[in-house]
Amino acid sequence: MELHRTLSSSAETEYRKASCKLRKLMNGILYVVMTGCTWKNVPRRYGSKSTVHRFHLYCLNMVSIRRFSMNF
Repeated sequence: MELHRTLSSSAETEYRKASCKLRKLMNGILYVVMTGCTWKNVPRRYGSKSTVHRFHLYCLNMVSIRRFSMNF
């Protein structure tokens, strides 16, 4: 029983860290969209500019794949 609690609490902690990172990346993308600044001017609090830009490209790619697969 104790092992289960330890595993679940560590998994929950990792989930929270990952969701926090994703939230920062999404906020960075929204910052660029809303302010109209370039990717090189993304504030550091959202992560590195290259990480935010790569995540943006990843999201666009996933949307394209889903739209393409819905056509068939």
